[in-house]
Amino acid sequence: MLLILRVIFAVIVAIIGGYGLITKNFEFQSYMLFFLSLMMLVMGLEEFQKGRKVYVWISLVAFLFLLFVSLQGFFLSQLWESEVKEIDFFCKRHFLKVRNAFSY
Repeated sequence: MLLILRVIFAVIVAIIGGYGLITKNFEFQSYMLFFLSLMMLVMGLEEFQKGRKVYVWISLVAFLFLLFVSLQGFFLSQLWESEVKEIDFFCKRHFLKVRNAFSY
């Protein structure tokens, strides 16, 4: 069961990574990191079943780090989009004021 989950998560990560490299569109990078974190969690569970404590801790730390980075990416991308819209609105409004001031 864990092997199947690990392969599924690895395929998802490879597809999203390949899509980003081919199209130069990295908007799905947070999803890739999220699925990579789940893959690390599954790998940690596999190592726990085998009794390898050191690898369990390494996988757990990697899982937590990747989960933190992916969630941060989700929230910052939403915040970034809202700030860009506000800046874009301000620039357009300011440009119209300047253009109207210099129009004859």
